[in-house]
This record gives sequence, C-alpha cells and structure tokens, in this order.
Amino acid sequence: MTQPMRAALAKFFKVHPGFLVDDPEGYHTELVSDLRTTEGQLDVWLLQGAERFASDSEVSEAMIKAAREKDTRRCLVLLGAILDTPGLADRLLETLKPQRQGADRAREVCSL
Repeated sequence: MTQPMRAALAKFFKVHPGFLVDDPEGYHTELVSDLRTTEGQLDVWLLQGAERFASDSEVSEAMIKAAREKDTRRCLVLLGAILDTPGLADRLLETLKPQRQGADRAREVCSL
C-alpha cells in the first residue's frame, strides 16, 4: 500500500495512518517492561516497609531512599554484595556514620 493510499484510507476511517500498517516483529503494545514492573513492585514493597518500620527512623528513611532511586534493584543488589564481603558493612558504617558510632559507644559505656 502506498503512503497516499494509506493516508486516504486513514482519513476515511478517521484513524491514524500508522493504524493501517503491520507492527514490526517483536513489537509489543505494553508500555511497561518486565524490568520496570519489577522496579515498581520493589518500590511499593520498600515504601510499605518504610511505613511499617516508621518507629525506626533510620531504617524507614533508608527504605524510602532506596525506593526513590532510579534503579531500586541495583541498590538491593549492591547491599547484597556489601553483606557478602566480610567486615565491609562495619567499615562502611564507621566511615559514613562516625558520629553515630561514637554515640552508640557512649551509650554502651553509660549503661555499664
């Protein structure tokens, strides 16, 4: 079918001309990929968890931050890799949150 013929038919049937051509092989009409669906599910799960653990502000805030990341799955995979490396989580916490570590140690000393 020629372009002018397609345009005339589209005008007659009041549809977009692209409606009158076959979709390429492998074309899908779904707007959301499986990966994005997974991302959305992870985001919802994390946000629900953040609400559930609202009494623990650090955990709740961390879950919200992960859900807001563009690639939530990557954040969780990174966390898994950190936890697989012996001692890395402790070293990272000491480096990234030194004042918290000091406060925790002070509380330990005070409770003795």
